[in-house]
Amino acid sequence: MTQSKTAVSEGKLTPIADSALARTETFQLIAPDPQAQPRITARSGFSANKVEAYRGFSQQKGFSITVRGSGTWVEGRMTGSITTYDYQALYQIYGLERNQSAGIWCFQWKNNSRTDELRKTFERSEQMTFNYDMKFRIQGNDFGINEFVVGFTTLRIDMDGQTKFFIVPNNASAGAQLPTGGQYPGGFEPI
Repeated sequence: MTQSKTAVSEGKLTPIADSALARTETFQLIAPDPQAQPRITARSGFSANKVEAYRGFSQQKGFSITVRGSGTWVEGRMTGSITTYDYQALYQIYGLERNQSAGIWCFQWKNNSRTDELRKTFERSEQMTFNYDMKFRIQGNDFGINEFVVGFTTLRIDMDGQTKFFIVPNNASAGAQLPTGGQYPGGFEPI
């Protein structure tokens, strides 16, 4: 008679104090060809009379993950508020709903960069405070990496010598990264 064994999978998330976690935010040019462009830091220089849109990631909260068992998923929750330029105004350029992914905006911009509409929106945009309350699942990894940050896609617009950051705090634009800005090597799902 054979006995079956059940693998034990358990884990937990622990928030990391903001001051204890060094963060790196990088942005890539959305168009014409983001792969050919070097990554730039959040406050790199820009040129006047030019409209450029970049995609980045705004790191909001750091966590430490402890798991036992390969492939273990752990649930977490992130709440707070963000003061940023109104991303919903950018979304109106392409008729997007506020809960859609920032990736759709990037795709639309790459295929039809409505520069005149973006210029008007940019000039009128104001900062707003958005509240978020997001539950998520994150998967442990086999690489010994136990710290990550959860955040949201950020659209950086450079225009006429001025830069504005539009953080998109919705579940569809959420993700996990390493504190250094690299991709977290495990699964992540907003729930």
